[in-house]
Amino acid sequence: MTQSGLLSSISVLVERDLSGQSSQFATIKKLHERKEFSLGLHLEITAEDDEAVFESQWSKFEDLLGMTPNYVDIHKGHFQNVNFNTIGEFCLVKGVHFRKYNETTIDVSSPTQSLTATHKDLDTIKTWIDNFESNLIYELVFHIGTFDPGSKSSLNKEREFDVEKLRLVHKFISDKGIPVVSYKSLRDA
Repeated sequence: MTQSGLLSSISVLVERDLSGQSSQFATIKKLHERKEFSLGLHLEITAEDDEAVFESQWSKFEDLLGMTPNYVDIHKGHFQNVNFNTIGEFCLVKGVHFRKYNETTIDVSSPTQSLTATHKDLDTIKTWIDNFESNLIYELVFHIGTFDPGSKSSLNKEREFDVEKLRLVHKFISDKGIPVVSYKSLRDA
C-alpha cells in the first residue's frame, strides 16, 4: 500500500499491548526513512487528561520508534470532549503538526481541512475534493487494514472497505493532478 504511493502517513497508538509488533515498527521505521512518509502520535486521551498524559505518550512513541513524531492526532477525537487548544499548544511547544479539528481555535501547523473518509461514500469524498482551493493542503483520513476476526474494533469490517475506497480516491485525485503529501513534507513547504 505505501510502496504504491497510496499512503503518506501512519498514526501510532502507544497505550496498547505492543509487545508483538516489533516487526511492524521496523517496517514503518523503514517507510519513515522515505522523505514523503510520516509517522504520527495517535493520542488516546479523555477530557480529564493534561500535558503530563500527552508527554507520557510522546515519550512512549520515541522509545518505541526511536524518533520524534511528525504530527499528533487524537484517537476518536470526534467522540472526546477534550480541549483541542491544549493539545494544539503542546504541539506548538514540540514543533510538530496537529491534525485540523474544527474545535481548535489557536493557530497550529496543520492542513487547511481534514475529512475522515471511513463513513463517507465516494460521491461525498469526490465532492469535497472538487471544492479544493489551489495552494492549500487538505487531509483525507482512512482506517485501512485487513479484517481481523479477533479484533473488537468498531472499524474492523470497514478497514478492508477503506483500502478499496482509498484506491479509488487515489485514482480520482491522480487524474485531477493533485499531489499527495505527508506531514513530514509540510516542514519543507
